[in-house]
Amino acid sequence: MLLMAGSTDRHWLLTEETESTIAVKRLGEAGAEGVAVIDAPLQALDAATDSDNLFVIGVGCGDDTCGSASAQLFRVSSSGVVDVLGEVDSHPGPPSGSDAVEIIGILEDTLFVQDMQGRLLSLDRDGTVIGEPARAHGELCIIDSDLYQITPDGEPSQPGTESDVAEPATVGPTGFSIGRWAGQGFDDVPNGRLERSQSPGGAAFCMGDAFEVEGPNELKRWSPNSGWVDHSPFRWSPEADRTGTAASSTGHRYFVDAGGRLQRIEGDHSVPMALVFAIERGEGPPLGLLVDDAGGDVVACVHAHTAESGTGTTECSFGRS
Repeated sequence: MLLMAGSTDRHWLLTEETESTIAVKRLGEAGAEGVAVIDAPLQALDAATDSDNLFVIGVGCGDDTCGSASAQLFRVSSSGVVDVLGEVDSHPGPPSGSDAVEIIGILEDTLFVQDMQGRLLSLDRDGTVIGEPARAHGELCIIDSDLYQITPDGEPSQPGTESDVAEPATVGPTGFSIGRWAGQGFDDVPNGRLERSQSPGGAAFCMGDAFEVEGPNELKRWSPNSGWVDHSPFRWSPEADRTGTAASSTGHRYFVDAGGRLQRIEGDHSVPMALVFAIERGEGPPLGLLVDDAGGDVVACVHAHTAESGTGTTECSFGRS
């Protein structure tokens, strides 16, 4: 099991079919339906979808001798046609575990992609880069049909060179700033500043419809309409801490409780979902969990590791949010 992507009316699952192929499946109440196969050995996969197509990006060898690493973009239509849109980034030497690429999201006819160098690329639906790459220096998120960036203190909020990046402070950032994409860089948002001089530190996350900054027993949440809202004191369910959580396609966090039921974390409590898994957890590692909650449906898949075979068992379930 690799990853999920979804839109209002389509849910996709990407799994490793062989060492050199990725199976693309459509999920629904009837189960998983095979749609297409991407014939390329890829790692660091990411995907995003709109009403018509699934876009997949991953890192593989740039040539037959694997003398270079290449980030390749693919487009899969709803009818299963796979188009290789081409290379969006590369570097000398074979792919490594540190290579990462991400499709931030799709706005109108533009795909926003963060490449292996950390650059923010704007691409059209045929994979052609539009304009100049910009430097991203924080967590990126599409919220309410706009692209935003949250930047910890010590990082520049405007595009620049690698030399612009300051060494990270050992005590953590003393604040965060939010910028809105303005075509070539990010403009500061008036209500986007969060001061943390009294309790430096914290980690910022895109949660689908908002940014969150988390610290010990605290949670602060920002959206364009609300600005910063303090949800402290904050503590997840002990069961979520024990079993591990997963971020969904829209950024919400979920976990599977001891009875196999999917739970969504809402602040300091959890809300039970209609999905219940029959898969047994056993004594091995925590369940691998993928959740797609775009639109009114929730599709989730769990993967339990099987020690005897070294592989595992995957179960998917479909329900309403």
